[in-house]
Amino acid sequence: MTEPSSKVAKGEEAVLEIAEMLFLRVSENTQLASLFDQKHSDQALEEFANLIEKLSELDSAPIAISPSLLSQQAVDSVSEILLHSLQENSAVPDPLATSLAKLTQSARSEPRLSRLVSDIKNAQAAHMTALDAAAGGEDAEVDGLNGDFNIMSFEELDMPEHEAKQVQEVWSRFNSFYDSSEAAGEAMFDAILDASPTLGTFFKLPRAVASMRLQEGINQIIKSLRNPKQTKQLVDVLGFKHLNLEVTGSRVRIIRDALVELVASEVIASHSRQALGSFIKVLNYIGGALLYIRATYSQRLQILSTSWAEANRDRDKVKKASGEKKPQDTAQLTKQKMDEHVPEEVVYIGEERMAERRRRQEQHVPKTFYDMFCFNAAVMDLLQDWMFEILDAFDDIVCNAANVYRLQEESDVLVLKISKLDTEINLDDFKAVMLASLRSLLPKDWTSAHEEVWCWLWESVQSLLNEELGKPAARARILSRYMSSLDDQARQEIGEEVYRNFFTIVPAGQDYMKQSRTRLHFIADSVMRLSEELYQEPYQMVEELSALGLRHVGYAVPTEFFGPFVNAFIEVVKDRVDDPPIIESFSWSLGLMARMLVRTIKEGSTIVMKAINQNSKELLGSALICAPRGERFNWVLTVAVGTQSISPLEWAVTSGNWVAAELIIQDLLTIRADRERYYYGLDALFERHPDIIQLLCTQAQCLLKTLLDGMMWHSHLTSDGMRRTNYYIKHLITDRNGDFAPCMKAIVQLQDPGIAVHRVLTRVTGIVWQGLIRSRFIFGTTWLLFNFMLFVLSHGLLNHEAAQVEMSSRIAMFTFRSIIYFLGMTQLIYGRVRHICRAIKDGDLVTIANMPIPKRMVDNWREPVSCLLASALIIMFFIEPVLSCLQHYEGDFEGSGLFTDLCPEGKGVREVYSILSLFIVALYMALLLDLAALSIKLNAYVLVAINVLPELFLMITAVAFLVIMFATCVAVSHTSVDAFKDMPTAGMRFFQIAAKMQDNRGMPEISTVPLLMVAIGLFVLAVVFGAFNIFVAQLTCAHQEIYDSMVGYSILRRMQISIDTMQTLRRRKFKQFVDSLVMDEPLEFGEGDIGLPGGVQIMECASLHPQNKESIIRFGGSTESSMQWPKEEALEIASEDARLDRLVKKFDKSLLRISKMMKKRGFSSYTSAVTSRMGASTTKTSTKLSSAPDGEPTSGASGAASYTSEEPNSHSECEIPGQSK
Repeated sequence: MTEPSSKVAKGEEAVLEIAEMLFLRVSENTQLASLFDQKHSDQALEEFANLIEKLSELDSAPIAISPSLLSQQAVDSVSEILLHSLQENSAVPDPLATSLAKLTQSARSEPRLSRLVSDIKNAQAAHMTALDAAAGGEDAEVDGLNGDFNIMSFEELDMPEHEAKQVQEVWSRFNSFYDSSEAAGEAMFDAILDASPTLGTFFKLPRAVASMRLQEGINQIIKSLRNPKQTKQLVDVLGFKHLNLEVTGSRVRIIRDALVELVASEVIASHSRQALGSFIKVLNYIGGALLYIRATYSQRLQILSTSWAEANRDRDKVKKASGEKKPQDTAQLTKQKMDEHVPEEVVYIGEERMAERRRRQEQHVPKTFYDMFCFNAAVMDLLQDWMFEILDAFDDIVCNAANVYRLQEESDVLVLKISKLDTEINLDDFKAVMLASLRSLLPKDWTSAHEEVWCWLWESVQSLLNEELGKPAARARILSRYMSSLDDQARQEIGEEVYRNFFTIVPAGQDYMKQSRTRLHFIADSVMRLSEELYQEPYQMVEELSALGLRHVGYAVPTEFFGPFVNAFIEVVKDRVDDPPIIESFSWSLGLMARMLVRTIKEGSTIVMKAINQNSKELLGSALICAPRGERFNWVLTVAVGTQSISPLEWAVTSGNWVAAELIIQDLLTIRADRERYYYGLDALFERHPDIIQLLCTQAQCLLKTLLDGMMWHSHLTSDGMRRTNYYIKHLITDRNGDFAPCMKAIVQLQDPGIAVHRVLTRVTGIVWQGLIRSRFIFGTTWLLFNFMLFVLSHGLLNHEAAQVEMSSRIAMFTFRSIIYFLGMTQLIYGRVRHICRAIKDGDLVTIANMPIPKRMVDNWREPVSCLLASALIIMFFIEPVLSCLQHYEGDFEGSGLFTDLCPEGKGVREVYSILSLFIVALYMALLLDLAALSIKLNAYVLVAINVLPELFLMITAVAFLVIMFATCVAVSHTSVDAFKDMPTAGMRFFQIAAKMQDNRGMPEISTVPLLMVAIGLFVLAVVFGAFNIFVAQLTCAHQEIYDSMVGYSILRRMQISIDTMQTLRRRKFKQFVDSLVMDEPLEFGEGDIGLPGGVQIMECASLHPQNKESIIRFGGSTESSMQWPKEEALEIASEDARLDRLVKKFDKSLLRISKMMKKRGFSSYTSAVTSRMGASTTKTSTKLSSAPDGEPTSGASGAASYTSEEPNSHSECEIPGQSK
């Protein structure tokens, strides 16, 4: 009953009343009383109100506010939390304010606040019970309608046999009025909502699933009435399922009255009032049990949480290395040894061996629940495969004992997994091993209360499992047959009907499902496919659904849409199929999928993800302020649900939210420090995203500079004109496996010289080039140069007739050519075959003219040139004149003798051989251009020359066109000059004139033909003063454009050479090079200031990169990693419009001041002029600021620039939306 002095309140009023009561009780603490001044008292009241509102649901039911509402234990818990927080924040300027704010932030994760929650909920339940008792004297149409609920105890239902039979007949009669049990459940569901529409918010499951479970739950209880023990177990399970709901007496009464009215309207004519009264007695029993369980379950949860934490206190300490055996393997091995019945050895064992055996036995003593369970199961000979499935989920079961929906979900998933095991299942065996393990782990703390609570938990879970065990296999077969019977047309029709129904139920869903029609049909078809595969592959589907839910976190889809979407699917299937087993199978799997997705989305929807979805720097910065300094990196790199995770940073990059992505990268790469340690997120970033460089190169190139800027640190202090600089480049050189990092390859593929000249990339390229690549590159190019010199000697000097007279010349020519063929040519062939095989193995191919070609052939022009060179050398080898003359070297010809190539038999191939030699020399020279990479400037010049070649080709094309045009014109004029008598001759003559190769011997003859003279003059003007001058202008412009980037292209070329060389480099050599850099040693930030590892330190000239401010953000105070960083003071830079707005306001204030002064002195006309001028200037300024085009910043009341709502993805350039250029 409500106390006489109590006050009934609800909603915000109740929150404020309880907050004030809590504040007064906490203020009685002697250690806290002196801290609550007026300022902190108001803040404490506000924070306590936020705390109460966050922990309880006072909007749902009224509560009686009385002095005894809050127990002393609850008040002491709040005081203890505040005192502990005050000690941790003692170095903060305002520790009490910080502690109050932290109390509210950690409300749901603080176990010591559970007593406060239970006090509030018990007060609500007591008040509703009092209301029920007060309403017990009202009249009723049926005897027993207002019978009291028994909330003081939960015993077996005392019902005679004949009354139980009557209730079962009434229930059977009621169900016979409907076509199916699903229809009866929907009628009951509708009756409850008609009685109280607000109760619809408490049904979290889709309507079809909720109505079906409502009917099944009551049906099972009524069928078991003749077995009171079974009835109590079923009601206990029902109460367990409703632990998450605010079950109050008034709500139970509404539901009971609605069901009684519905049943009475159907069966009152065929059954007596006594039978209906017995039915009401059953409902009263169920309602009282729900209220009792709700009122007493908090104590059970407290025992569960404390004992479970104690049983697993050493879980983190005994985590074994990956190579060691798992407890499951050890348990299996123990069981096998016990089955073998091997007798103990009776051989004498020395003391040392005995001591060693005891030590090993002590090391393998089970210290966690998992280990102890496996050990006991093996010893008790109860070890089965299905036990490990429950063990894997048992931690989630215990930790979510208060969340019935999560328990139901875990139980359903367990049933699916266990159904795939071909073994007999006895859940009582698990209970026996579980209790034995807990007793072993908690020998001192274990009591009868622990025994009762753990038995209650397992029996509740066991009942959930027993409800579904054996059903998944049959459901899988039924649903599989139905799905296989649907053709593409039927699936498309189902999808259209589903979306039509869904948009009718939830019109707002159209704003989120904006994809094309085919995409929507794909989603609907995927839903049907997943519902079938959930039965067939539960392990894989659980992972896929978790990943799908995390992707929906980024889509920001409201979870309220999942229930109507499932309802729409079930209704469509019901309309098309009149087969209850099919509907049940489909509804069960679809409902489980929806619950898993909703839970994943809710758990993954962190404040960081919400800020990223809005692409707001302000919101994201506010979210990161709440992060503990030790977990701040994880907040922006990992959002994990189960075994699946999503990266907020990756999502921000791929979704185009680059403003948020830029802030995340800047926050990760900002070095913060307290007295104990430095915090730098570079290692965490590359550990989570080893491909971050590749990701930014393909998705957001504009963020590369931000990332690279954060990888270097410049000291703000100088010494002897030098500045200490740290480059943290370890992850750009080597990956986690010790191989060469793929970052450089991604930069080369990007082909952006502006990025290539960044100081970090320049430093990385220089270190790799000088320490590893240069010597090997020189060796490779020197060998190529050596082959080229041998080729020139053997084909350009020693092959002449005069030189082959001497035997030594012929021997030298034969030797040089043999070296070229057997060493140079074979090396070229081996290199090309190796690259082709690797491309085929890796699938790195492109298709050109329906022919697969290694991508390297397209990306690097040196590869096809090398292939041509190898092919030409092969052809030359087979037509080698020296080989043709080996049998005919004697004869009467000049240069005869051994190894000659001047014999008459070789004359036929010498001309082709000479042409191939010319071609090979050109190929050699092209490949020798790589020697320019030894010098950045020389390589830059070569690259500039190569890049302006297209301009040369354009000029040649223009000259060729003019030659053909004038040659054709002159040829058709029938001139008498022999040099221009036909088109080919005239074309050759004009080409000679253009190339300045003509002689003047024919000029007298040409001068006799005026028309020809005019044509030649026009041609000279067009070519010399037109095409050539235009070519020079184009070449100048192209050179100027490329000149600015030539150093970047030169560095990119060095990177490409480094990548090619790394492919053939031995791993041992690369490891020696990495070890020589000593990047694992911490780098100093100053003298005696040991900093962070992972880079190299360079002493640079102080004038290169001036730095007048310390870039490391240092904080004092507490050094606990669980503490948040203090708020950083950010320097706000106003935009031009904001500064102009402030200037105009200052000008207006000055005019107003002058106007007042002049008015006092009697100059009224001047005052009028000033006032009109102020209005004009204000109007002009506001017009200017408001007339800015879309997308330009407009000044608001605050003077800050704001942008129109243009989506980031619509930007054609790689520019961060929201930032001014």
